[in-house]
Amino acid sequence: LIVRFYNVSGDETEAKVSCWQMLNAAYRVNMNEERQAELTVQDEHTISIPVKGHEVITVELQIVETNA
Repeated sequence: LIVRFYNVSGDETEAKVSCWQMLNAAYRVNMNEERQAELTVQDEHTISIPVKGHEVITVELQIVETNA
């Protein structure tokens, strides 16, 4: 799952992204969706990312597959 967002503020902040399903891993990726850095998954559903002012961020979320 690819998620892209934009910090409309000129201020640096920390973004939190939560997923309804458990995350296996998360990566910060570039606009071509090439992995740049692994992100820490918190509480199995959430990641936090530092974001500069007016920065576009793209992340790849790997969701744990379930056999439901």
